[in-house]
Amino acid sequence: MRSTMCAWAGLVTGLAAAANAESLAERYQAVAQKLITAALADSHSTDRLEYLCDRIGNRLSGSASLERAIEWSAEEMRKAGLENVQTPPVTVPTGCAARSPLSC
Repeated sequence: MRSTMCAWAGLVTGLAAAANAESLAERYQAVAQKLITAALADSHSTDRLEYLCDRIGNRLSGSASLERAIEWSAEEMRKAGLENVQTPPVTVPTGCAARSPLSC
């Protein structure tokens, strides 16, 4: 009996989550479409992505390439006309403790 009640509770919870997910998708569909349209209309987006991936490369937490990527991205945003570009300092875990135990 207890397992049946747990199964029903799980089903109800799952259905509620699915209904919420649909409402979120509907809620942000217009905004998402505007972002997609703007990205596809920007002829430089692929160039920027290629530069970030091929020239700057991997951006591991605390790495010099991450710092270069942040500086480059902020400058690209400013060039695009954004006025309130900020790169606040953040503390990011680095080293073995921040990685999976299997990679240490």
